[in-house]
Amino acid sequence: MADLPGEARLVELEDGGVLNVVELGSQKGYPLMLLHGGPGLDHHEFRPWLDPLADMGFRLLYVDERGQGDSPRVDPASLMRTWFDYWARTEPATVERRRGDRRRNGDQPFSRR
Repeated sequence: MADLPGEARLVELEDGGVLNVVELGSQKGYPLMLLHGGPGLDHHEFRPWLDPLADMGFRLLYVDERGQGDSPRVDPASLMRTWFDYWARTEPATVERRRGDRRRNGDQPFSRR
């Protein structure tokens, strides 16, 4: 794959995890965090197709999940932490509301169907 524009960096999380993040666009632009599917995929799922959004003034943050793409490899059991990577930074009331919504609908966090 040809080299694509953007600044790649490793971001350390509070729990010691490390994620690869590629940033593209203006620092002053509205941030869009792009999270790929997976496991087994990486930020190239979106690139270069969404890159033109940077030219429209958005700040794109392409994130490789734990152990995926250019993020350092991890123990497969720690991939469960991916959910917390996404939600830990939301307001606690929002997280509690989501937990309550799931339980009212009969779902259990990380349950198998």
